[in-house]
Parts: sequence; C-alpha cells; structure tokens
Amino acid sequence: MKLLAKFLLILFPCWMQGQIVVDGDLSEQEYRIIGVANSNNNFGPGDDLGLLKYHSDATTLYIGITCRLTSYNNVVLFFDDENYAGRGNAPLAGTTGWSNTGVFKSNGNNTVSCGTSGGLDGAIMDYECMDADYVFAFNEGGTTDNFFLDAMRLSQQSDPIGYFAGGFVGQTGNQTGIAVTVNTPFGPLNAITGTMIFAYRNDYDPIINPMVGIEFSIPYASMPLISVRDHARFFVLLTNGDGLASNECIPGDLEASGNAGCDYNFSSLPGQTFCTFPDVILPLSYLSTAAKWNNGQALVQWTVAQDFEALQYSVERSANGINFYAIGTVAAQQLKDFASYSFTDNSPLRGKNFYRIKAIRRNGQPKYSQQAMLDNTAGSFYIYPNPARHEVTVYCPGLAKGTYPIAIRNSSGQVVYQAAIYHTTGTLKNTLLLPSSLPAGMYSVQLGSDRQLPAQRLIIE
Repeated sequence: MKLLAKFLLILFPCWMQGQIVVDGDLSEQEYRIIGVANSNNNFGPGDDLGLLKYHSDATTLYIGITCRLTSYNNVVLFFDDENYAGRGNAPLAGTTGWSNTGVFKSNGNNTVSCGTSGGLDGAIMDYECMDADYVFAFNEGGTTDNFFLDAMRLSQQSDPIGYFAGGFVGQTGNQTGIAVTVNTPFGPLNAITGTMIFAYRNDYDPIINPMVGIEFSIPYASMPLISVRDHARFFVLLTNGDGLASNECIPGDLEASGNAGCDYNFSSLPGQTFCTFPDVILPLSYLSTAAKWNNGQALVQWTVAQDFEALQYSVERSANGINFYAIGTVAAQQLKDFASYSFTDNSPLRGKNFYRIKAIRRNGQPKYSQQAMLDNTAGSFYIYPNPARHEVTVYCPGLAKGTYPIAIRNSSGQVVYQAAIYHTTGTLKNTLLLPSSLPAGMYSVQLGSDRQLPAQRLIIE
C-alpha cells in the first residue's frame, strides 16, 4: 500500500465553461477521474462501485462516486491531506469510541456482524498510504426514499480521541438526485462555518447508466488544516451498516476471495497495491492574472497550472470590461506543472484598459482568466522628429509644475540616457541632444513616472 489516488490539491480559480451541479449526475466535463473500482464484489449485485471523480475551484472541493447501494450498506470516502497529522497507523476511533450515529456507531446500524466493537472504529489504515484525516459515509439507511450522510474529522494520532467532530448531517429526498444543503459537520467544535451539498441517484448501472451515483461539494474552509497546494489522497470502500469492509474499493485490490472484515488493518494485508493513478492531472487553471505599468507600457502577466493542456494564449483587451478584442498571442510552453507568461501592450488605450487571457486548449475549448485593469487617465506627451538622428524634442501641453525625470531606454530596457527637467507650468517643450554613441534602433522615452505619462517609442536612424 505505497500509493493510491494522489494529486496536487490547489486552491485556485478554475474558470470553467460550465458549472458543476450537485445532482447525482457526474457527467460534467469539469470532473477528472482519479480512481477506478476493482472487479471484486462480495456484497452481491445490488451494491457496486465504479469511478471516483474530482474537481476543485478556488473555494470548494467536488467529489463524485459512481455507485449503487442497498439496505444499510455504506460507501465510505477517506480523505488524507499531507499537512494534517491524522490517525496514521493508529485505530481510527482511538480509545474513547465513536460517535453515536450512523456507520460510526460502536455497535453499527443494522446487524452485529462486527460484534460490539463496530467495523470502522478499530480500523487501521497504512500510514504510508492513507493517513486518514476525514471520513464521509453515505447510505440509504435501509429505505427506498432517503439518503444519509455521516461524517467525521479525525484527531491527530497522538490524541487518544479518535474524532474531533461530526455525525449525521442530512438526507436527500427520493434518491433521485435531489440535492440537500446541510451545515458542515465539523463546525460545532471548531467554529467553522459553511455548508455541504450532496445528492444521490440510485439508478446506477455500469453499462446502461454509468455516470450517476453520489455527488457532494464541501468548502475547503470547512475542513481545518487543509491548505493550499497540499498533496492529498482519497480512498473509497464499500462496507455494511456495521462498517464491515467488503473486498471492493477505489482504487486498489483488496482480498479477491473474501471481505476485508471488521477492525481491519490494511497495513497488514498481503499483496496490497494501490497505484491506479499515482499522479492525477488537474485541468488547466489560472493561478494569477495581473497588469502593471512597465516603462510606460502595459505589462500583462499570468501564471497557469497544467500548462501542457494549452496550445497558445490570446491576450485580449477591452475599454469597458465587456467587449474584448485580441491584441496578441503567446505560444504555450506546454509544461507539466506551472508556467508563467507575460505580454507587453505597447499602445494602451486612453482611460481604462481591461485585460484577460484566453487559453486555446487541445480539445479546442477556450478557457478565460480573470480580468486585470490598468488606468491610463494621465496626460500624454509627444516626441519629434521621429525617426530622429541627433536630437529630439519633448512636447507636453498642460503639464503641471514640477521636476520630471526623463529616460531613454534601449530595446533591452537599459537606460542609455537620463536627465531631469524642471517645469514651471503650461506647455513643456524641451529639446534633447542625443548621444552620438547610440546605435540605430528602437528606443522608449519616458517622461515622469510610468503612471504619470506612458512612454513613447522612438526610432533612431
């Protein structure tokens, strides 16, 4: 048990073309498959696991599990964050027992197949594989028209208490995908606010209807100690009402000929392998988008994750933040993880300039960044003649009184000439003698600061 579904969990905006709706239908293209069930099933044809799916935006984790359930059986999702020192190789419940609700009861829900100890309270996960931090258990509760969720936040291994907070948090209606919104179960003890949304459709069939089952969303802020850019692991297990573990899970391969049983110790099971998707690929996402003045020109910068999905980036500009037009393109570096880009707008608009990035992905679908804005409301100045040879005149009408630095930079951004002009009031008109050592080429002339007066391009012949 050295690996299971492992990926880089990053809190960043994923500017989706669509929005995931929590309704038990997991067919949205924003989802990524991060685990596949094995072919074992000792619980019978009425209970089955299929796929484990994942999506994230800047605030919320979305999980989908294609499955079907009967009776009091549970789909149990274990969540492990690398920066949360959870139960490790200690029993999940510690020495003080579980909650008194759901699959976390010491005596279970339905039968006494695990005796008085229960099935999950004494379970041990392999420390190198699943250092369990949070557990979510979903079940029909033996009904045909309800669906229940029980959840626990586990304490650190050094703490004898095996849980911090949790319990029964809600039920859906009619098992047909009707979503229910409930308070997050980890709030009472930790002053955490937020709501979970979950839904279930019970018409899963691996051939006829393979993309339905359990779907839920939970704000990251509702899960203490879950941090930006942490590595995380998930593991899904099918149990009965007492927490007796079946041989079916996502991902991995448990006992092919029998159930894992009660108070199981996964670290001791022989031949254990969990390596279905050791590195899950996240969708291309913008981590940041910014614009700033640079030598009087607008410098647009952006950073993305999973850059390899992009073919190129189009830089778009707008005067009102609504109607955008392309002003340039940048080829994608197609890096595996993070990539940073920049683009210079040499002729920003007067007034407000809104910028956004349009990524063209391999599947042909565009993906837009957030907008960044620069305000270009200051006056302007002029230089002539242009092209120039020996001298150039700087002309600026209506310039306020003050001392204005002036700088000429080459195409590499190096200052090749600088001076200061003291101006009383009214129109500025000042002639500069150009150094004879300046080679022919393209230069920029800056009067005052970047935000006062945008730089002007100068050609020296």
